[in-house]
Amino acid sequence: MLEGGVLGLFALGFLSRRATRLGVNIGIAVCFTFVMWETLTGALGIDFGYNFEMTPMLIGLIGNSLLFAVGYLVSVWFGGRRPKGSELTIWSMRKDN
Repeated sequence: MLEGGVLGLFALGFLSRRATRLGVNIGIAVCFTFVMWETLTGALGIDFGYNFEMTPMLIGLIGNSLLFAVGYLVSVWFGGRRPKGSELTIWSMRKDN
């Protein structure tokens, strides 16, 4: 249940040079909230009025996409402190000849 955003977190750190701690933390919170809502309304059958009615196979796809998108957008809009080693992205790798 809680592994819903691991790939999104990895992708955010590896594919973006603009990711910040604030963006990552808010992305994780949004992903966690989505997974909890889906679990409560889908698997446990609790009715909140608006329930998750899609196939459970989409949980990982939606959770990872949410974490990446929200984390990137918050990082761009609000900025923040980038952790050391943020130059270790796919865009900053040196090309060997």
